[in-house]
Amino acid sequence: MHPKDALSCICQLENLSDPNRPFTRHNMDCGKIASVAAPIKQTRVVKRLRVESLPQFLTAVLEISHADLMLFRGHTDRRWTLTPTLGRAPLRGGTREVVERNLVRGFQAECLPHLQNELKDEWDVLAMAQHHGLMTRLLDWSENPLAALWFAVRVPAFPNFLGTVWVFVPEDDDLADKQDGSPFQATQARTLFFRPSHLTPRIVAQRGWFSVHRYAAATDRFSTLERIPRYRNRLHRIDIPSGAFSDLRWELDRVGINQATMFPGLDGLSGQLNWLHTQLADEGSP
Repeated sequence: MHPKDALSCICQLENLSDPNRPFTRHNMDCGKIASVAAPIKQTRVVKRLRVESLPQFLTAVLEISHADLMLFRGHTDRRWTLTPTLGRAPLRGGTREVVERNLVRGFQAECLPHLQNELKDEWDVLAMAQHHGLMTRLLDWSENPLAALWFAVRVPAFPNFLGTVWVFVPEDDDLADKQDGSPFQATQARTLFFRPSHLTPRIVAQRGWFSVHRYAAATDRFSTLERIPRYRNRLHRIDIPSGAFSDLRWELDRVGINQATMFPGLDGLSGQLNWLHTQLADEGSP
């Protein structure tokens, strides 16, 4: 769903009621939201915004940019950095580059019986490996701001800590050309972004993209996106207080963003049904 369409849907939430669900109405003038967002023509340098409701979140997205391509990533804890798992985990068996090579080789050697689609190149291999939990140099992003927001608030926050949705507005030369070589070769000079092949329904549902991070052999580190000077002015952060997580979770469910839609299949369906019939720690009594 495009943010403009979603904003229209959210403005109808005041007319919805469901006595079986805890839901806090937010007294916001949707006409004013639209009028504020409409004049914005180009990306602004906005470092941090703070929201507590879905209309506020969508307004913040539109205030950041009206670019054709914006990428979003949700964190339950804003202290988490934009560093791939392979760059954060304590490892054994050599440098991070050596461990990465062993992980990818092991995945390629044994993944074939479990695949539904052919992996055509190393970009596909890394995307599928990341998708199934292997440590890689990739970070997940989404074109859909609501998907990123759901990942940020899907579970209760740490008390008194903020969640966050990172927003990145890429330029053309930030996007990897997969014809130029493997993801390992392409990122020798810099961290790039790419849209994976539609290998699984989950990648499609989440409107998935990846950042593929540069490895520096001299320090044995993968890059952290917010520390890259060329990207700082195009990285924005929308913070979410822990007390807003529960209401946002329900609001997202009202517009069809939930575990069943983010994880198509029986696992997602089961998780969504479980959530509907249980109570998380930050949710009030039904």
